[in-house]
Amino acid sequence: MRPVDLVLERAANARKAGDGWLVSCPLPDHGKGSGDANPSVAVDEAADGTVLIDCKAACDTEAVVSGWGLRMRDLFPDNDRGGGGSYLGFSHQAA
Repeated sequence: MRPVDLVLERAANARKAGDGWLVSCPLPDHGKGSGDANPSVAVDEAADGTVLIDCKAACDTEAVVSGWGLRMRDLFPDNDRGGGGSYLGFSHQAA
């Protein structure tokens, strides 16, 4: 299964948006504790098959992925090799 398919299988309220998708954030404190009734997590697939996650409410990418019951390594196409790879998730958090 492609990593993007795994994410979309776990995420709620997935809908196509441009070249990617918008899904609901799984974190209970998203939106100041009111949840994510209007999907606001962008899910995109890079040319190499890596999944890119961007919560528009600036939720931590690793926490979002964990909320879906996944690990960061699940976002990479070669995760079964144990190689890890670089972190390609992104968010709008201040630097």
